[in-house]
Parts: sequence; structure tokens; C-alpha cells
Amino acid sequence: MHRQRKVQLVGMAIVVAALAGVLFVGSRWNGVIPAATGSSILARTVMTGENGPDGTRTVDGGPTPQGQDCREITDNPAGKMYACWETYRDPNDGDPDKDYFHLYAHGSFGGETGTGANWLVVRADLVGAVADGAYANWPDSTYGGACEEVAVSIPILLPLTRETVCGTTTGSLDARTWTQTLTWTCEACPFGNHVTRGFAMYGLVGVPEGTVPAWDISIDYGS
Repeated sequence: MHRQRKVQLVGMAIVVAALAGVLFVGSRWNGVIPAATGSSILARTVMTGENGPDGTRTVDGGPTPQGQDCREITDNPAGKMYACWETYRDPNDGDPDKDYFHLYAHGSFGGETGTGANWLVVRADLVGAVADGAYANWPDSTYGGACEEVAVSIPILLPLTRETVCGTTTGSLDARTWTQTLTWTCEACPFGNHVTRGFAMYGLVGVPEGTVPAWDISIDYGS
């Protein structure tokens, strides 16, 4: 009697352990962003150069003001990341009431180091005022399924730019705080996913004439 009960209990323990293992692997199979992700600011963008009249260019032919920077993240258990961002005034700006500025944030992450990346969150919080709600962001919707090359739908972004997006990638803009967010969760990723991934995020904002905005960039990713 006692032996039979012991066998049953052992059997139940094995079943519970097996189910726990399935749930554990399953949570890694499709990336899941934790409820609380890090919100620490990686950097604030900086632009230099005179904010002159519409259409003003620097000596080398580039728009002004402008700025760029890159950071390497090496302390994330999921693996390394190399992230960059560029900000600049639109060289074709001709609006007498606004100045238009671009944000382009991009990078690569994951790879052979660490536990592998199955999710990503990138945020860009605007520091400054938006004129008449003039803010466009990309991605601005959800992309699912296999990786594909798509056009970046940002007004007056010339030449026509294309980027590769993979499921599931979602872009959004919070018009209350002017925070644009990019999220990615891996679809059907095996445990210990060590693929090198890339991301790209674009923004275009119109600000009051004569002012120069900045963005606080935050990035978090994990297994």
C-alpha cells in the first residue's frame, strides 16, 4: 500500500516537472517582454551647429544642426548590443512656422555571446515642444511573420529608405508624452537563440521655429 502510494507520488512529480519544463521552454519559444522593463536612459541626443534660416547647410553640404553617437552594451546577460543614433534638421525644411528634425536610431544585438535575445524595447522620449502635433514615427504599426524589407513611411525622407523588419515588430507613438517606442518579440525562437538581430527606428518632428529638440534614448532587451 505504502509502496504503491510512493510510486504514484513519484509519477506525479515527474509529470509536474515535465509540465514545468514545457512551460519554461515555451516562454522562450515566443519572446515575451517582461511586465517591468528597464527605463534607465542610455543617452540624450546632442546636436551642434547653427540653427539658421530654412534650407541652411554646412560647408560640407550636410544639414545643420546635426549630431550622432554610438554605444556598446556589454553587461546584458542576453548578449552584446551596438546601438547608434543620428539627429539632424531636415535640409528641405521650408515651413515658416516650424523647424523639422529627424531621429534615426539603429543597432545590432544578440549573437553568439550571452543567453540569446528574444525581446527588445527601444524608447525615444522627446525633450522639447511639438508644434501643432507634427510628429511622424516609424515603425508605426505591427509586422508579423518572416523577415521582410519594407519602405520607411516617413514624410520628406529622401531618398526612399527601406529597412528589414521581422516578426513581431511593433512601433507606436504616445502623443501625451511624445514617446515613440519600438518593440520586438521573437516568433518561434528556440531556447538559447543566438541569431544576431538588427533594429531601426525613425522619427520626424516639427518644433517651434528656431528651437532644437533632443531625445532621451532607452534600450532594454533580454532572453
